[in-house]
Amino acid sequence: MKKKFKFILMGLLISFNALSQQRIAGIILDSLTNEPVPGVSIVEQNAKAYSISNEDGEFEILVSNSSSTIVFSHVSYNKKQIKVGSDEYINIKLSLAIIQLPEVRSGNPAISLLNAVVNKALLDTNQRIFHKAFYQRVSEQNGKYTKLQEMFMNVSWSQFGVEKWQPLNARFAQIDAQGYKNPNISILSFLNSGVIHKQNNFPLNNISISEIYNYKIKQYINFGKEEEVAVIACTPKSKESNVFQFVGDIFVATHKDNLVRISGKIIYPETKMGSRVLTLTVNFKVNNTGYSVFDNLYLIQNVGKKTFSKGDSEKIWFFFQEEINEFSAEKIYPAFVRDDLKVFKESEYNASFWESSVPIKHTKLEQDVIKYFERQKQFTSNF
Repeated sequence: MKKKFKFILMGLLISFNALSQQRIAGIILDSLTNEPVPGVSIVEQNAKAYSISNEDGEFEILVSNSSSTIVFSHVSYNKKQIKVGSDEYINIKLSLAIIQLPEVRSGNPAISLLNAVVNKALLDTNQRIFHKAFYQRVSEQNGKYTKLQEMFMNVSWSQFGVEKWQPLNARFAQIDAQGYKNPNISILSFLNSGVIHKQNNFPLNNISISEIYNYKIKQYINFGKEEEVAVIACTPKSKESNVFQFVGDIFVATHKDNLVRISGKIIYPETKMGSRVLTLTVNFKVNNTGYSVFDNLYLIQNVGKKTFSKGDSEKIWFFFQEEINEFSAEKIYPAFVRDDLKVFKESEYNASFWESSVPIKHTKLEQDVIKYFERQKQFTSNF
């Protein structure tokens, strides 16, 4: 009788906890332009709930109770926090952080700042951090959605990026095969999650940061404050036809030697298949030991026309949700497995799980595509 009562009590507690949770949705806009702001980190204060705004600036987050505080963070905007209210849909307006142009100085302070970031990161390369992560890949051909791939996973991360991963729950569906075949595009996410890189063509590496690129400070954010960030422009010294090259900006917290963000384009050598450009925004945060660690990224890969390819594109969101202690006993894969689609096992698709679990809001078009996949029973899933 006591055991039965215990189970009933546990059930009531679980039900009460579920009822106390509240799903908050809204849109994040620039306060001056009213344009949507993608890639804003949304965190429930003193809790594990985490999300980011999608490409349309929209967001959803499931908070623990109706009195929670949500914090909105983006390197280019002032941080904002609000108390959860009863509104079902809220508009958040973020104001731009104060920007100041750099003073004229002798030498190149950009090189000194980047060297400090690289040297600090190198001190932490033996550490491994384990996270639960979410990965979303949406494919298009000539503007038409062709493929959706979403996955929860556990990952092992170091300053060089994701090294190993372990799939938890995944779903995959495809309407048409694309001309440009890239079976394992998760490599792009894993590789670009690193603070530093072993390859010479990345803008931050442990070889020589000034060997291939020119660096110059463009501006400062929150100049003179403890949270000051230098925005450093990165351009190739010469156009190389046989290697990929980066063009963009690197954001550095000047008082802490921490990498904050990398934003720009990776341009690949043109081949018989056509041109290939990767547009990326990678955000980092500071962990409790003071080192930069990966937070989230948004990648868009475009493949231009040339032989059989007719404008293929891939859009990827990848972000860490919460830190975990270690991998579980299930199978673990290296970061550079040849074909990540083989990881997805065919079994019964659980639509209710995916309806309530995805931590980033789908765009209206993505929602329509998902409904189409479900009607056609095209989803495969390992849940």
